[in-house]
Amino acid sequence: MKLTIKNLKKAFLAFAMTMIGTTSLTLAQFAPPVADAGSDIIATFDPQTGLYTALLDGTGSIDPQGFNLSYNWQGDFLEAPVFLATNLVTFLPGGPYTVTLTVTNSAGLESAPDTVNVTLIQPVDIFLVSPAQDLTVEKDASGNQSQLNAWLASSGGAFVAGGNFTTTNDFSPPTPAPDGSLSVTVTWTFTPDEGATLTSTATFRATDSIPPAVSFKVDGVPVSTGAPVEISVKKLPVTVTIDAIDLSTIASRSSSSTAGKGVKIKKVNATTYIIREGGVGKTATFTASATDAAGNVGSDVLNIQIVKAPKRPKCDGRDGDDDRADD
Repeated sequence: MKLTIKNLKKAFLAFAMTMIGTTSLTLAQFAPPVADAGSDIIATFDPQTGLYTALLDGTGSIDPQGFNLSYNWQGDFLEAPVFLATNLVTFLPGGPYTVTLTVTNSAGLESAPDTVNVTLIQPVDIFLVSPAQDLTVEKDASGNQSQLNAWLASSGGAFVAGGNFTTTNDFSPPTPAPDGSLSVTVTWTFTPDEGATLTSTATFRATDSIPPAVSFKVDGVPVSTGAPVEISVKKLPVTVTIDAIDLSTIASRSSSSTAGKGVKIKKVNATTYIIREGGVGKTATFTASATDAAGNVGSDVLNIQIVKAPKRPKCDGRDGDDDRADD
């Protein structure tokens, strides 16, 4: 007998009929396979290619006799036709599309076609309504963490409209400068479920622009510098101390004093003076300045006027101390 495909099929059928215990079956008496193209599909958009992908799944197809199946998928996808049970295929924008599956068993029987609908959801573009904004704040003792975190969480104030999207950024904690200031530039990436990705970049800065606050104390008591501070001649000597505070480091200090006629002042150091003596009506002036690590300079001036001691209340008809000693 000549070996042909037709003869091989006949031999296979004869063998199959023997295995099931009968020799009376014919090819027409076998039930054909059943194709199952699966449930309808929503294709996924690939922003890199601008195309849509879908997974064709025919694994639900069966053959009543248990014969092996071969698969034939036809449709308006770029790879058509394909011949596996499952296939990842690509569609051009448009649709909807219909894909048809037929299966053939190893006995040569072919199924009726089964179809699956493929729907393409068109991407919804996102729009950058307003970009991220630079933000400059005054440096604080905490490193401005709360302000920085709020700025990051708000995407620098960027506003994106349109479809659904996820937001990421490339933030890396900055290293503060020696004066405590810091600067960090961040790029936010807005990735839509489908469509083109958007980015926006901005810079956060924390700077020190406030000068040190200079203050004075007389004998340990804080005094204001808006008007001359009156000191009784009876209280001399008094100590004048100078202080300066700043959010960053005080880099340098300087001070000087000017004494009126008859007023004697001793400079202990740059922050401490002693008014040792002086007459009523005489004045002493103290000028102080401080420079912080950012180069901001703060200064203030204290004017002291020496006055008479207050009179004591009269007692038993006698006056208090003789004020002439104060002149």
